[in-house]
Amino acid sequence: MRFKVFLFAFLFITSCKKKSDYQHILVIGHGGMGLEQIMSIYHDNSYEAIDLALQFPGVNGAEVDVQMDLDGELWLCHDINLSDALGVDTSIPKCNTQFLEGLAYQTIYNEKLCKLRDVIHLFENSMQLFVDIKSYDPSSGIIMDPSLFKEALDAVLVGSNCQANVILLNNAWVPYFSSDYQTYLDTDSKSSIDTYLNSYPELAGLVVRYELLSKIEIQDYKAQGYNVFLYEMRSPKGIRMALNKNPNGIIPDDIRRALIESR
Repeated sequence: MRFKVFLFAFLFITSCKKKSDYQHILVIGHGGMGLEQIMSIYHDNSYEAIDLALQFPGVNGAEVDVQMDLDGELWLCHDINLSDALGVDTSIPKCNTQFLEGLAYQTIYNEKLCKLRDVIHLFENSMQLFVDIKSYDPSSGIIMDPSLFKEALDAVLVGSNCQANVILLNNAWVPYFSSDYQTYLDTDSKSSIDTYLNSYPELAGLVVRYELLSKIEIQDYKAQGYNVFLYEMRSPKGIRMALNKNPNGIIPDDIRRALIESR
């Protein structure tokens, strides 16, 4: 508790010294407190990381990586293979719920593998939840049915009050989600962005690496009615560069620094 109080005080004092140029830009926690960030305290996509991130004044929500098991349960986990993070050489789509319930991250806090349903109550009405649906390389042998994933997501989110958004790497899944959710595409190519937006005008926008698009390109997409969220900022410089491009939101890997820079 004392640690959280210190962080809140630090953010408040520091933000008072900054010019508030970017308060309109949403700050969304990446997997909670961030990925590959030594100061994250808790493992990304854990209950603890998401709970802590959403307590920071000024945070507008969190992005979580979601995978479905053999029984249709949705789990929060970034990695496809669980060997490094959880010590078992398998993947979530190949496991039953009961087996996954017994897994914990190999960290100092041993955070348990977390279900999506267990964190929904942490998101208040005004907060944004970004569900990043993980894709699988064809060589993995994993085949996922988008309609079943959609049914599972609907079941988890029924009755929730937060703004739920979906992030997809597989553009073929867009028709399954876009009618019920704000749906975003994540791609590494500017040319594919324009192709996908022409093919799927119902998309809410883009979630892309902050270096992919220029400020002018982002403003052009926004003028067309699309939202643009930027991610993979792991340094103060990267965060400042992303904010200067004036996207709708950022998904940083250092949420504390992002709040200081943006507020």
